[in-house]
Amino acid sequence: MDSARAAALGLLEALDRPDGSPGPVLQQYEKRLGQAMDFYLKMVEGFYTVPFMEVLLHPHPRWGLAAAVNAMLAGDVEAGWPIRWRLSIFLLLVRLQRHIPIAPKLQF
Repeated sequence: MDSARAAALGLLEALDRPDGSPGPVLQQYEKRLGQAMDFYLKMVEGFYTVPFMEVLLHPHPRWGLAAAVNAMLAGDVEAGWPIRWRLSIFLLLVRLQRHIPIAPKLQF
């Protein structure tokens, strides 16, 4: 819903421009949407890997990594620095988990 609202505001701005060109609002929307889609693609691709699941299912409560992942998956694409750095740490831990067991290994 948030992206639909942002798109509507951008389109209204473009319609108000004499030449009909996209204005800054539509350009900001496009950039924001691209960043959000990049993030969601990383999350979807990662979700189907064992290291991702191992780190996600064994969160360390001190850093709030699971809460940051949940916030973004719930649609908080406007996440500020407190969420973004936690997501960066989470994705780093997932990469490390492939080589160094940071979280307990899942048994299938």
